[in-house]
Amino acid sequence: MAVRPDRATLGGMAAQGEPDLEAEIDDLYGLRLEEFTKARDALAKRLRGEKRREDAQAVAGLQKPNRTAWTVNRVFRDHGETFEALFAAGDRARAAQLMAFAGGRPEPLRDALADEAKAIAELTRAAREALEEAGYGAEGPQLQPVEETLRALARRPDGRALLDRGRLVREVDPPGFEVFAGLQAAPTPHRPAHKAPARQEPTKAEPARKHRTKEDEEEAARKAAGDKRRAEVAAARARKAEGKTRAQERAEEAARKAEEKRRADEEAQEAARKAEEKHHAEQTRKETEKRRVEDKRRAEEARRRLTELRGQIRAAKAEVARQAKQAGALETSATEAAQVAKDAAKEAERARKEVERAKRAEEQAQGALAIAQHEAERAQKKAQAAQEELERAQEALAALEHDLEAQKT
Repeated sequence: MAVRPDRATLGGMAAQGEPDLEAEIDDLYGLRLEEFTKARDALAKRLRGEKRREDAQAVAGLQKPNRTAWTVNRVFRDHGETFEALFAAGDRARAAQLMAFAGGRPEPLRDALADEAKAIAELTRAAREALEEAGYGAEGPQLQPVEETLRALARRPDGRALLDRGRLVREVDPPGFEVFAGLQAAPTPHRPAHKAPARQEPTKAEPARKHRTKEDEEEAARKAAGDKRRAEVAAARARKAEGKTRAQERAEEAARKAEEKRRADEEAQEAARKAEEKHHAEQTRKETEKRRVEDKRRAEEARRRLTELRGQIRAAKAEVARQAKQAGALETSATEAAQVAKDAAKEAERARKEVERAKRAEEQAQGALAIAQHEAERAQKKAQAAQEELERAQEALAALEHDLEAQKT
């Protein structure tokens, strides 16, 4: 049962000429959850400072709403017209139930329940937006008690009074069978007892009066029997209606659990898809790492080749120097030396080009390495998010399977 501020106590405040206190309390229940206690205590302290001890005591006793009650209060403040449609649908549903139990048509009840479901759906969407806007999270476990409280408010005759300007502090319990208390069998009409006839002398009409009295008693007995049968039929209808209501609640609960299982299956599929993306990202990372290793090997090979070429160039230069010393003695040797120098120059050019190619290969390898590292970091983050999502989905699925198993038993 929801607990709300004591209106009888707070009503005394307004009587003392403090009309703004109700508005301040409304504002209090419109604050964020983490702000409620501090603001309530500050208001009570201020009232004590103003020598309004009774008001301060009443405010200090105000209870902090839980997350479900806070959400309903918030939606009530922003969507009052939809709440009124919800209460109107609940009123029509209760009236239609009574008529249906008395043998009336079922269409009004179905129409009222459809309007109620429409209003609950709109308010649940608004609740999701309010929770997301406040940063409290709007997953299924947070919305389910909100939806149940909305349905309970609609179906309780005192739903409007319980909500009380948006000051709920707990979830609202659904109504019991007492909502059908208005369905009772018509009482047997009271019939005054026949007065004993005044003692008089027997006449010729006396046998006729005795005969009429006996007929009246038989007629009264027949009517009493009919009233009893009608009462028994009404009671049987009430018992049947109670059974239908409970069966309907069980069906709704089973449907809700089936819907939760469907959502859990979808979340599991989404988690599996993300796991597949994680696997693909891991494969990509491995392939990128393989390419990086290969590029590094090629760069090392290019550097080794460059070192060899530099050695060959140094050797060629040494040979050119040696041949130059002999150039004055032998022209042929000079020609050969010139050819060697030319060949060395060609080899040096080839070495220079090889060095340039090696540098380009090294730059490409470094670029590929940077890209691979970036991809690996992104893949790691996606993998971590997918793992967390998969664990949450598995937990939700396990809980639902447990609930379904419990429902079967």
